[in-house]
Amino acid sequence: MPILVERSTHIRVSPERLWALLADPTLWSQWDPSLLKLELAGPVAPQQSGILQSANGMKLPLQLLRVEPLHLLEYQVRLPGIRVTFERRLTSQLDNTCGLTQRVRSGGLLAWLLYPTQRRVFTREAERSLESLKQKAETD
Repeated sequence: MPILVERSTHIRVSPERLWALLADPTLWSQWDPSLLKLELAGPVAPQQSGILQSANGMKLPLQLLRVEPLHLLEYQVRLPGIRVTFERRLTSQLDNTCGLTQRVRSGGLLAWLLYPTQRRVFTREAERSLESLKQKAETD
């Protein structure tokens, strides 16, 4: 799957604090403006499934792909003809802060056809969610 978007930021909190926000799907809508809510069928673990409800009301199936506490959270959302994979990777810094990189990839029959639109939409959403997550982590 080609990378649509890759954005990074530095967050002045411990990796444990940032991971607590990432690993609790009930908190995602507090820092990701594109989400209304996320419900998982069980704990945050690889292959766990759930339903993501976007801010515009769409309900989409979601599956966690990789979960490496304090390091990586990767999940996939399916739309008709498109699979969108979101990767959030933490890097610990020596000063007990962390970097966060978000990558968005897309695949499926319609992915290439809709690439320009997806790139524009997911670039905007990645920038908004990273900034919102940074603000929530650093002020709460």
